[in-house]
Amino acid sequence: MRRTVLTMLVLWLLQSFASEEKDYNVQKIKVSNEKIQNEKNISNLKFIPLEITPNIIIATIGEIQFYNEEYYILDPQYSNLMFFDNYGNYKRSIGGIGRGPGEFTKIRDFEIIQKKRD
Repeated sequence: MRRTVLTMLVLWLLQSFASEEKDYNVQKIKVSNEKIQNEKNISNLKFIPLEITPNIIIATIGEIQFYNEEYYILDPQYSNLMFFDNYGNYKRSIGGIGRGPGEFTKIRDFEIIQKKRD
């Protein structure tokens, strides 16, 4: 009985976190080679072509962050976080779909936590 109650509590908590909606202020910007629509919201724009090869594939961009001269790009479809330098050159990846060490079943978000310097 105790095990059943504990299992139900865990499932309820997991469902609570999974159904939590985040309120993002997302604004779509149409980009073409000739003109950028809605440019009043852009203060600084730079196009950086990313190094893509048969071994480096981005299926979906879920999030992009820039920190310490590197771009961090999350691909939730492949549960992969890729690192590119300031010029778009591929540096490394972490993750991948799976249940083994260094793999994720589903990655949706990430956060960069800066180390405090002594």
